[in-house]
Amino acid sequence: MRINQILKTMKKLIPLLCLFLFSISSGIAAHGIHFETGFHSPAVTVRAYFSRTAPLADATVRVYAPGEETPYQSGRTDRDGYFAFLPVTAGNWTLTVDDGMGHADKIIVSITGGFLANDEPAVLPGDTMQERLHETPAVQEPRHFPLGYRVLLGLALIFGITGIIYAVKANQELKKIIKGN
Repeated sequence: MRINQILKTMKKLIPLLCLFLFSISSGIAAHGIHFETGFHSPAVTVRAYFSRTAPLADATVRVYAPGEETPYQSGRTDRDGYFAFLPVTAGNWTLTVDDGMGHADKIIVSITGGFLANDEPAVLPGDTMQERLHETPAVQEPRHFPLGYRVLLGLALIFGITGIIYAVKANQELKKIIKGN
């Protein structure tokens, strides 16, 4: 009888365990596109990446001039996630980045007339020169777990799920044995 009580308790805990595992695994696997901009008159460089060590390589980039709906320029990021363009007018330039696998984002880069004339610094004091369309910070580094912890988490998930499967099978076998006697 004690085994039946344990199995009933395990059945109640399985949804909570699954919810817990999904909540921690989504934090580990979640990532978005982050940007760094560089202003080197007359060029503007943009680096797109998932994390500092995972650049967004070979992603499609479209650059839209202020007030325009057709792309001013389009191309791809290099293997390090960099893309450069030469703005010709002052204003807010919109860049869209899409890796073709479900990761896409936009960034707005503000270009001043002084930057185009190369007679003022690229970033003015108190001016960010970069405005994100989302409410997240421009550069938000995802959580990094050491490789050993990730391997340990993977093994724990594998053994945990396997244990749950075997517990359910054992419960079914136990019920057959009890009904048979």
